[in-house]
Amino acid sequence: MASLNDSFYIARSGVITQQERLAVISHNIANVDTKGYHRQKAVLGTNPPNNPNLFTTRGYSIGTGVKIQDIIRLRDEMREKVLMDESGDLAMHQQLADSLGDIEALLNGLGETSLTNRLQEFWSSWQDLANNADRMAYRSTLLERSVSLTDQLNQMSQRLSDYRDGIAAGGVGPAFTGAAATEVDSVNNLAARIQDLNRRIFSMSNSGYNPNDLEDQRDLLLRDLGEKLNISVGADSTIAVDGQTLISGDGTVRNELSITDTATMQFMLNGAAVTLNKGSLGGMIETVSTIDAMSANLDTLASELIAAVNAVHLSGYDLEGNPGIEFFTGTGADDIAVNPLLHDPTNSLLDNPQLIAAANTIDDPGPPVTPNVRDGANALEIADLSQVKIAGLNNQTFGDYFSSMMADLGAQIQDEQDLVFDGEAVVSMLESAVQSQTGVNLDEELMEMISAQRAYQAAARLVTTIDELMEVVINRMGV
Repeated sequence: MASLNDSFYIARSGVITQQERLAVISHNIANVDTKGYHRQKAVLGTNPPNNPNLFTTRGYSIGTGVKIQDIIRLRDEMREKVLMDESGDLAMHQQLADSLGDIEALLNGLGETSLTNRLQEFWSSWQDLANNADRMAYRSTLLERSVSLTDQLNQMSQRLSDYRDGIAAGGVGPAFTGAAATEVDSVNNLAARIQDLNRRIFSMSNSGYNPNDLEDQRDLLLRDLGEKLNISVGADSTIAVDGQTLISGDGTVRNELSITDTATMQFMLNGAAVTLNKGSLGGMIETVSTIDAMSANLDTLASELIAAVNAVHLSGYDLEGNPGIEFFTGTGADDIAVNPLLHDPTNSLLDNPQLIAAANTIDDPGPPVTPNVRDGANALEIADLSQVKIAGLNNQTFGDYFSSMMADLGAQIQDEQDLVFDGEAVVSMLESAVQSQTGVNLDEELMEMISAQRAYQAAARLVTTIDELMEVVINRMGV
C-alpha cells in the first residue's frame, strides 16, 4: 500500500509543477508586448507509476504525481510561412511603387519644363520660321528652343542614370555602391545573426533544453530577411535562396550573398547565380529593369528625332544659299545637342542662326538671281514632322511616343499601388490570424493563472494535511 511519504512526494510534485506552470504564465504576461513573441504553454503529464513487484502485496499501480513534460511554443506554422511570403511580396511592390513614382516625377516635369511642352515649342518654332524665314529673331528663337529641348533630353537621361546609380553602381569586384549593395550587406548581417541562433538552437535542442525564446528571435529575423529577398526555410531550419544554401540548419555553414554585376543586376550565392524576385532587392531589380527600358525608349525618341530633323535639314538651304548642315549632333538622349556650328554652347552671342536651312530652293528666280531668303518650305517640312508617324517609334508621332511611354509607366505605378493596397490587407489579416493563435491573450493567461493558483493551493494544502497526519503517527508511535 502507499505510505504517507508517497503521498507527500505526490503533493510535493503538484506544488513544484504548478509553481513552474505559474512561471511560464508569468513569462507570457511579461512579454505581452514583445514583438515576435509566441505564447508558451506548459504541458503537464503524470510521473511514472509505482508498479507492483515481488516485494509488494498489492496488485495495482499507484501514481507518483505530476510533472511538466514540455513547454511548447504555440505556433501556426502554415500561416506564418504564408505571412513571410506575403510580406516579401509586399516589400517588393512597395519598393516598386515608391521608386517608379520617383521616376515618373523625374521624367514628367511641370509646365514649361515638361518634355511635351519642349517638343511643342520646338515644332512651333519651325512653323513660325516657315512664315518668317528671312527674320533673324525667329531663327534665334528656334535655336533657343532647340537648345531647351536637347537640354531637357540630356537632363532626363542623366536623372535616370543617377537614379539607377543610386540603386546600384560600380565596376568590378566589391566596389559596388548604392541601395542594392547596402541591402546585400544587410542580408549578410541578418544571416550572420540567424546563423548564431541556429547554432545555439541546435545545441540546446540536442542537449534536451527548450530554445523557445531563441526560436522567437529567429522567426523575427527571418521575417526581416524575407522582406529583403526570396527565402525558403526547410524542415531542418536550413535557409535557402533560389535553391542555394544561405544558412545550414545547425548553423555550421553560412554563405554570403554578393552582387556581381550592376549592369545586369546579377547576384551570387554559394558560387552560383541566384534569381531574386521578392522583397526590397527584388523590387530594386525590377526598378532597374524599368529604368533601363525607359532610358532605351528615351534614346530611341532622341535618335529618331536627330535622324528625322537632320534628313530634312540637310536637304535645304540656309540664308546664303548654302546646303544645309546637320541640325543635331549625338546619338541618343544623353548626348543630343544642337550642332555647335549653329549654336555655341559657351556664348549664345556667337550663334549662327543664318545657317539654319529653312529654304527648299537656292535662288530667287529674280531678276536679279539672289538667295531665296523668304523661302520657308524646308522649315515647314520639319514642322510637319510633328505629325508624322515614325516607324522606329512604333508608328507613332514623337509626342504620342513620349505620351505612350509615360502612360505605360503610370499604369505600372497604378498596378503596383493596387498590389501594395491588397498586400497590406492580406498581411494585416494574416498578422491578426497569427496573433490570435500564437500571441499572448491576457484574458486566457488570467484563466490559466487562476487554474494554476487553485491547483497550487490544493497541492500545498495536501502537503499540510500529510504533515499533520505524519505528526499524529509519530506522536502515537512515541506514546
